[in-house]
Amino acid sequence: SPDLNLRNPAFLPGSTRFLWGSGGEGLVGSVFVGSIDAPGEQWPAAPVLTTGSQAVYVPPGSAGRSTGLLLFSDAGTLVVQPFDAASLTVTGQPVRAVSGVSSYARTSAADFAVSPAGTLVYRTGGQRSARLAWVGRTGTEIGPVGEGEVYSELDLSPDGKRLTA
Repeated sequence: SPDLNLRNPAFLPGSTRFLWGSGGEGLVGSVFVGSIDAPGEQWPAAPVLTTGSQAVYVPPGSAGRSTGLLLFSDAGTLVVQPFDAASLTVTGQPVRAVSGVSSYARTSAADFAVSPAGTLVYRTGGQRSARLAWVGRTGTEIGPVGEGEVYSELDLSPDGKRLTA
């Protein structure tokens, strides 16, 4: 579908399998598992999880845990859910862990990361927006470009007169 986008691929440790997200304008995002061993498999039968956010896997062993975890954001709240990487299934109920995590309105990507040892970092502040401006060669602002908005994938035309977002 032209409105569909694939994003946030992340390999599961020691595996050829990876988590990836899907979404697009007006679509509910989902997290799937893919494999570089099965490149023809484009749409798995069911998502591992339905969320607009990226999902990050934390392997067992960190902080003394015996199970792996998926971390993802749901409307600015960081959520943790047990995940079995061998069977590729969530194995328990989601638990809301941290509120107010910064995210991007268009992609629902959230500002957080977690190390393999289980150390979590995140940025607070709700959804982020930006104000674009034309700037001259000396760094002086020439004028605004549109309203404050959440922008992604900016591309300036070759003649330098138009901008797409």
